Amino acid sequence: MTNATAFPEPHQYHYPVKVATKSDDALLPTTVHTNVYTVPSNKKKSCCSWRICIPVCFCVLLAVVLLLVGIGLAIYFLYPRIPTITTNVSSMSLQSIDLAALTLNINFNLDLGVDNQNYLDLHANNINANVIYAGQTLGVVTYTDTLTFPKRTNQTQTVPLTFKSTTKDSSLLYGFAATCSAFGAKTVAFTINGNYSAFIQGISYTYLGTFSKTVNSPCCFGEGC
Repeated sequence: MTNATAFPEPHQYHYPVKVATKSDDALLPTTVHTNVYTVPSNKKKSCCSWRICIPVCFCVLLAVVLLLVGIGLAIYFLYPRIPTITTNVSSMSLQSIDLAALTLNINFNLDLGVDNQNYLDLHANNINANVIYAGQTLGVVTYTDTLTFPKRTNQTQTVPLTFKSTTKDSSLLYGFAATCSAFGAKTVAFTINGNYSAFIQGISYTYLGTFSKTVNSPCCFGEGC
């Protein structure tokens, strides 16, 4: 009569099993034996105790919170705010006119006012101004230098522009000269319109603006005006 042997494994469950054995003597009854088989348990021992898990979870949670706060602050300070930009044409003066060469020289100032509520400096450049007389364009003047408007400030900067006409329409300049001399007009009206670009360096943000102003210039030339 042979008994089953248990498996010597840790963390095991024990299941009793009845086994019937037949006696060698036919006159003796069959004997029932109860053997115990052990089945290995699938339960694994935890590799992390509460003394280790709690500090680790706290550090992970703290890192996530700090990351979210950092992203929020970056968005708040770096997100571009649309600036309020105003333009004005001032101090226009006629410098000279040459009817033979079909040229007209004009000096004027373009005042650019910027209310920059960003947390970064705002820059403006590529200022183009078209000079229009009697509904026709005399030419364009371009200012290529870069203006800087500090962060969180409301500031006005003046851009001096020197214009030289490029029109080939002789009747336009002759009509202009006649208005100022023969007809004795005291002022002459010009329309200045154009565009500019403003940007924040370091982030992908560009603001394109336009302007249009009508200016009455004294109808005289040079320093005698």
